[in-house]
Amino acid sequence: MHIDHLKKNRGLFVFSDPGGAKPLLAFIENHKLNDYKVISDRKYDFFTDFQIKVNSFKDEDIDKIFKDFNPDYILTGTSYTSKIELKFISCAKKLNINTYSYIDHYTNYEERFIFDNHYIFPKNIILIDEIAKKIAIKTILSNHSNLIVINNFYHDFLRNWTPKTERENFLENRQINSDEKIIVFAPDPISNVNEKNSFDENDIWNDLADVLKKINSVKLIVIVKFHPNQNKGALIKTINNSNYKNVIFFDQKNSIDLLYHSDIVVGMFSSILVEAKVLRKQTIRHFPPSSFKDPLLALDIGLISSNKKELQKNFLKLL
Repeated sequence: MHIDHLKKNRGLFVFSDPGGAKPLLAFIENHKLNDYKVISDRKYDFFTDFQIKVNSFKDEDIDKIFKDFNPDYILTGTSYTSKIELKFISCAKKLNINTYSYIDHYTNYEERFIFDNHYIFPKNIILIDEIAKKIAIKTILSNHSNLIVINNFYHDFLRNWTPKTERENFLENRQINSDEKIIVFAPDPISNVNEKNSFDENDIWNDLADVLKKINSVKLIVIVKFHPNQNKGALIKTINNSNYKNVIFFDQKNSIDLLYHSDIVVGMFSSILVEAKVLRKQTIRHFPPSSFKDPLLALDIGLISSNKKELQKNFLKLL
């Protein structure tokens, strides 16, 4: 798909969850758009990574936004926690405005477009690679929308990114010693899902803490990068109960700096692991055997472990 017409025309960008927010903001910045408006129902610290104004809104403002801004097209993210994108798509379709939605991952494609027990599909759905397209073709998406493959806009942004903070200052600001290896833990909020899973982020932390307690060859500091949808209180309780002391809870504005200056990034299925790979960071993905489908399997990201013995082996290999 050629995007020249999107670059030249007036675009309305709408997102809620971070997986859609980052690529859409990166799209605007990468292509140096001039005529656009950005709408979201949430605020994130990573907004500071972009020099772009993000406008908040109320449901009753949707019609006025379309009338006042009069976009040529609308490009949205897709979210689990909000239906803002679907509300805007519905309105845009009534006004015969071209609609695009960006899917940033490999899971739950159909569920992203359900609102009030009805499907609302855009005219076009943008997918991040051919693997994602193969998944989408097997769903009902292909019956309702044009499936378009474009590389991840945010990853393009990362490839051309340079740190805002030098490593020495980054360490000093967080009282981290220069001889400490930085381990970033990027949990997925699996515990938020109602159905009982065989494991969640609390189990993964306990395995991680047990393994790191046994590694004495190097000094380690773990920085916990919470998912925006994370139940922080529950996970912090688990971390405190594990008695692993060398932990920092990350609550800073620039998360790219954190990844850039880290030594190892650990998680399960988080998109942060994909971002870490783009930044050429060492990664470990840890999760026990289960019926849970691995959405990142085909991407060949990092070393994978399914038990504490394998996890320790992977750490020692990277350290």
